[in-house]
Amino acid sequence: VNTAAPILKLTAPATVGNNQSFLATATVNVGDYHGGNKIVSVKIGGFTATNVSGDKWQASVTLTGNGLETLTAIATDLYGNSASVSTPVYVDGQAPTITVTLTGGTGSTSSPYTLTNGSSVTVYTSNTAGLSGTITVVDNSKMPVTAEATEITSYL
Repeated sequence: VNTAAPILKLTAPATVGNNQSFLATATVNVGDYHGGNKIVSVKIGGFTATNVSGDKWQASVTLTGNGLETLTAIATDLYGNSASVSTPVYVDGQAPTITVTLTGGTGSTSSPYTLTNGSSVTVYTSNTAGLSGTITVVDNSKMPVTAEATEITSYL
C-alpha cells in the first residue's frame, strides 16, 4: 500500500496586479515511486495545472483584491495521496495617483489624477513667467511606478 504524500514546491511572483493573470509553477514529485506511482493532478489557486516537463506543472492564475493573498497548490498521485503548499502573493489593486501643483503663470489643471496602466497627464499653461510647480506620484502598493516629465515650450 502506497501512502506517501507527494512532495511539492510552489513558485509565484511576490506581487501581481489586480485581476491580471500570471504563471505559477509547482515542482512536484511522488513520495514513493513503487507500483508505477505518478502525479495525476495539480491545482494552483484552484486552477488546473498542466505538466510542462518532468516534474514541472504550471497554471495561469488570476487573483483579485488589494493586499496579501495566499496562493495554494495541491498535488495528487495515482494512489490518491495528496499534499499542499502555500505561498503569499501581494495583489496590487490600487492605482497610483498624481498631484500637480502650479504656482504663477496662467493656465489650469485639476488634480489629483488616478492613473491607469500606460496613462499620462498633460498640464497646459499659456504664460510661463514665474511658473513653478511640483508633480508628485503616490503609489501605496508594491508595484513599480515610472514617472517621466517632458517640457514642450511651443506648439505649431
